[in-house]
Amino acid sequence: MTKVFFRSVFYFFLLAVPMSLPAVVNEITWVAPLSDNNMDNINNWSPQTIPGTNDVAVFNEALFVNTSPEEHVIGFTASEFQFTNSASAFLFNFNNQPLTLSGAGITGTQTNTTINANNTNNSSFLVNQVLFSGTTGTSGSAALNITNTSIQTGSISGSPVGIITNDQFSSSNPFSIDTYGSIKVLNFAQDTTSGPTSGGNATGDINHTQMEFGSTITAMKKVEISVINNASYSGSDGFSNSIGNLSVYHFMPEGQLKPATGLTSMWQILRQMITLVQGAM
Repeated sequence: MTKVFFRSVFYFFLLAVPMSLPAVVNEITWVAPLSDNNMDNINNWSPQTIPGTNDVAVFNEALFVNTSPEEHVIGFTASEFQFTNSASAFLFNFNNQPLTLSGAGITGTQTNTTINANNTNNSSFLVNQVLFSGTTGTSGSAALNITNTSIQTGSISGSPVGIITNDQFSSSNPFSIDTYGSIKVLNFAQDTTSGPTSGGNATGDINHTQMEFGSTITAMKKVEISVINNASYSGSDGFSNSIGNLSVYHFMPEGQLKPATGLTSMWQILRQMITLVQGAM
């Protein structure tokens, strides 16, 4: 009787406690024809589904696909961009929409692709333009060009344009950049509005930083990082304006800069690996 009792309790315990299973990671391959570069078209992916947080987006130039993928409708999220052939053939454009890589980042046999994230006169607020949120992340040897362009003219008032509520570029955890990789961040804001009732505009404001590394940065040789904030006002408004305002910093590394093999001093790291340019407002 006792054995039956304990056996029953054990079986009940197994049924009552839910099993925690790892998230399923799917590989979804870009198969868009040469005439179509829309990343929101399910027919441009195989299987026919748009990649999500746990999916690896695979790009293979040897499949004779469109090599200029573009996103302009909704933010795009994937675990990785993985290249199984030539990465340099691909040129990505994310227009007024964010890119989030929630896993390993940019991976594959080659990673020297070009990714342009352009936020242009956008009246909708973006949280981040480009975010790497995986437990570790890499941009490989990719060229990341992240630009926020905001121009206000006329006699308007109370108009917010080009507002980033967090960062233009952000990496949450340990991050690496491979040889010849680059991350270039530009914020360009211009206000020429005029009039006795105009003003109170917000143009190209970044509510945190332009570039933030939340942990250790490991960089290989010939890496370039540039951060520029270029803001100007030439109008005559009745109310004050906010133009290219940064709430925190241009560049915020919260972890250690780790050099590639053969680069041992901080001076060598800064001189040979990282070019940091900060433009005045």
